[in-house]
Amino acid sequence: MASSLLTRSLYRSLMNAARRADGDAVLRQQLSKLPVDILQVAAAGLERRALFVSVRFGGVEDGVPMQSAGAERRLSRQHVVYDEAMAEGGVKAQADADADGKGVAVVSQHADYGVDQTGGEMFYDAVATPAVGPGGASGGVRVDFADGDHCTWEDESDVQGRVRQKKFVREERVAPGAKLLAVGGSYVHGSGVFQKWFRAVAVDLDEMAADGVRGGGDGPPLAGKVWTLASFCRQAFRHPRSLERLSFANSDSGAISKAFEVLSAFNVAASHVGRLGDSLDADALAAVGAREPVALPTHGGGAEGEAVAAASLELLAANGAFYASLQGRNVALMAELLDTEMICTHPFVSTLHGKDDVLQYFEFNFAAASHAFAIELEDVQVFLDSENVGRVVMTEKISSGDGDGDGESLGVAAVSAVNVFSRDAPGAAWRLRHRCGTQSPDTN
Repeated sequence: MASSLLTRSLYRSLMNAARRADGDAVLRQQLSKLPVDILQVAAAGLERRALFVSVRFGGVEDGVPMQSAGAERRLSRQHVVYDEAMAEGGVKAQADADADGKGVAVVSQHADYGVDQTGGEMFYDAVATPAVGPGGASGGVRVDFADGDHCTWEDESDVQGRVRQKKFVREERVAPGAKLLAVGGSYVHGSGVFQKWFRAVAVDLDEMAADGVRGGGDGPPLAGKVWTLASFCRQAFRHPRSLERLSFANSDSGAISKAFEVLSAFNVAASHVGRLGDSLDADALAAVGAREPVALPTHGGGAEGEAVAAASLELLAANGAFYASLQGRNVALMAELLDTEMICTHPFVSTLHGKDDVLQYFEFNFAAASHAFAIELEDVQVFLDSENVGRVVMTEKISSGDGDGDGESLGVAAVSAVNVFSRDAPGAAWRLRHRCGTQSPDTN
């Protein structure tokens, strides 16, 4: 009885989280980066353009990079916010309500440089807190920039004109002409690279470049009817036979363990969105997408297209399971996924040959790790090189905690990775045969 209650409660929580993500494009974007097999496959079936916003930057300004001035770009939603003035006294009101006292995430102009040169077009990532004047009186708003600099806006009119709260564009479609701030460049300060935000307007997606948004390969643009996360999770956990050819369906961890893993990923993604600074109530957004049973996307028509789609999704599932074994330090799961002739090449490590050597290497590193770490996957691409050989190419963002429980990161390592999988025959399980990782210049 207790097990039945646990299963129902877990499933209910999972579906509630999935429905919330279906109404929140920023949350779905964060979910698509997490190394969980089910979410990697689900992300492949979501309409990709819904993860992006199309913008047109303003005319040529002194401070706007030439490549961005007047250009139309399709940007990640975490790089686009609304250009809306904060409510009067908004910083103080939110800071008073903020129990941890960390302030309000904003993008702001700088009082000491950039305003006159760019005509008020350039903003920078920052945190705003109420400034305290002589005798404890209100002294306006203090802005601490991500690069370590700071300034103070003393007049409310300056706060209204120079500071914007990070309210990301999270709706599916943005009204053309909506006023936005978007990342259009970057600058180097010390050892870090920081974003520059510029004024822009929303552009209708249908007006963008003629090649369209494709579902992979040479197939047609993705159709408007695609699965939702809620429908996919329902299919995966209530009707697993319909997805049994995907690797996660055969995982020995069991449905309950897998459901906990997916629900945990939802919570991690939600915390990422919170740290980005958005305070918009996601529950107020209308859920979107099809409500019918899940239908896996195809790459072109006919039996050949179906076979390519099936193999691509199986590769994504196997790739996600491999990263789940890394994230969970699960050597037993990894052993199920590796080919006996596995070859692994990592930065600063001699090439490893054979499944046993690779498992020993990871087992040693799991035991020696003194800090928690997290992995995010970006720019994931799948290539089917032949009927039984395929590659998954991506960028790994590996962050490590400091081990004292406060969630602070010691740094982020960016690794460009290629995972090559093979199988004995169509329908057989994919096994990781060759892994190559190269440290990216984005590491800090």
